[in-house]
Parts: sequence; C-alpha cells; structure tokens
Amino acid sequence: MLDRHHVKALLALDDDLALDCAWVEAVDSDRSRMHARDAERMADAQRYLELIGDNETERRASTINNQEPSADGRSRHHGYQLCPVCGHQTLLVAGTDPFGMNVGHGTCLICSYHRTEEVAEADAEWMGIYSDDAPNTTLEA
Repeated sequence: MLDRHHVKALLALDDDLALDCAWVEAVDSDRSRMHARDAERMADAQRYLELIGDNETERRASTINNQEPSADGRSRHHGYQLCPVCGHQTLLVAGTDPFGMNVGHGTCLICSYHRTEEVAEADAEWMGIYSDDAPNTTLEA
C-alpha cells in the first residue's frame, strides 16, 4: 500500500531531468508510429492510383478542378490542397493545423489518400522549424 513517503518519493522523481528523457522518447515513439501509419496510407493510395490508371486519374483531376468544394453551400470543407501522393490539387481540406501554417487534413478525391489531423499538425510543426524547405500548401477554393 502506498503511504506518504511513497508519494513524496514519486514527487521528487517528477523533478528529475533524466526522467524527462523518457517522456521525450515516448513522444518520439508515438510520432514514429504516426508517420509509419501515414506511410501505409500513402502506399495504399499509390496502389489505388496504379489500379485506376493514368487515364482515370486525369479524368478525375479535370472533373474536380472544375468544381467548387462547397457547391451545396453546406459543406464544411476549406478548399483543395496539393495531394502528396498523386500530385494534384485535389486533397479536400476538412480543416487546417493549429499553428497557422495552413497544412490541411482531409482526403484526396482522386487517390483516396487521407491526411489525418495529427499528420497535418506534425507537418506544420516541421514547416515552422524548417520554413525554407516548406512545401506549398496554399488552399484553392
């Protein structure tokens, strides 16, 4: 059973800098898993592109480029961004990162790649650190 001296010992450990490294390693591990899942989603989308072929990809791109993302007036989407898988301006953005870097999360209407909120946030954080190398994520309505 825990008593007062156990709690004091745990509180003392909370201030130990060496233990802070364990927290950083846990965060890095979570981020690595997130990027691994994103790589799997990208690979799935690439396989889908190969399945539908170049003609269908281009047909979809031309159709989507002639549409407004919120034509019905009720959509909560924020325009299109460049899809990192198929390279078309067809990632339908459901929202953007909290850092103001304008990295959107959403789904590509051509290849079905889905960028999660977590990936968008991580990409925006990276852009904030390495802004000279930042990809163009400008929204287009």
